[in-house]
Amino acid sequence: MADYFDFFFKSKCSQMAAEICRLIGSPRLKVLYDIYHMQINESCICDTITNYGDQFGHIHVADAPGRHEPGTGEINYKTQLMHLMAHYLH
Repeated sequence: MADYFDFFFKSKCSQMAAEICRLIGSPRLKVLYDIYHMQINESCICDTITNYGDQFGHIHVADAPGRHEPGTGEINYKTQLMHLMAHYLH
């Protein structure tokens, strides 16, 4: 059983969610960004954080594959944290 599903946004999930939030323009509507799932679906985490981090309201963190602790898989969390600090934690 997979831990993710084939859903409408699939390959442009972050972009579409961020653009919807920008269009609505409410400070109460933000993207819940899930690094684990975005590595599986988009695999361009740094670009996504750079382009849409201003629309993130909350971030879930787990490494891929396997959804384990950061640093146990293929995601370079040092690089991800640098991008988050520059584009999300401002």
